[in-house]
Amino acid sequence: MVEVTSSALSAIRREIEITREPAIGLRIMAEFAGCDGLRYSLGLDTESMDGDLVFRFDDIAILIDEDSCPLLEGARLDFIDTEETVGFVIDNPFGRGTCSCGSSARKRC
Repeated sequence: MVEVTSSALSAIRREIEITREPAIGLRIMAEFAGCDGLRYSLGLDTESMDGDLVFRFDDIAILIDEDSCPLLEGARLDFIDTEETVGFVIDNPFGRGTCSCGSSARKRC
């Protein structure tokens, strides 16, 4: 399961309020990106799709497709708003200390 901070939930709510289409929550996708690690895609979505895992946090849904789910197990979604950084940050123990060349699940590169 993905942990979502209160700061991230507040940011998602703000984005849903200003979007033109009626979104139900945030979709998070993860994929291998070579030896750079994991690549994430985040965006508001209007509905869940077949095979999605849907995590509810009060009025917000976090939607994760079945391929991304194992890559996001134990990840933490936060929203940072400082002088240096503004945006969502994913802290993912799965991606730490390994590359994602395709063999990192079995060994370190």
